[in-house]
Amino acid sequence: MTNSNTPRTISKQVNRLISKLNLKAPPVYVKVQPESGAIVSECFPNVERKVLSSGGKMLCGWQIWEWPNVMIEAEFHAIWQSPEGDWVDITPKQDEEQTILFAHTPKRP
Repeated sequence: MTNSNTPRTISKQVNRLISKLNLKAPPVYVKVQPESGAIVSECFPNVERKVLSSGGKMLCGWQIWEWPNVMIEAEFHAIWQSPEGDWVDITPKQDEEQTILFAHTPKRP
């Protein structure tokens, strides 16, 4: 288990990080629903397999982590957008987070 977790709120610090990343859209909370067979920390191949098996598409952006009163960081990450448009993080988390804070970056491949 790590000291960093999903921020509980979109705080001034989160907004400052989003601004430094030059992101236009605000971050959103996305439910984590690990896909069977998905590997921890391997979001890109996990989502590629899901798109091939179920349709939808890969969305890239930044997963925001916070160690309260110590640091805040952004990790480049991929989630799955279902054919119906729902956003789901299918990659299991080492610390079993149930929700992530995700800032979509539409200009990234």
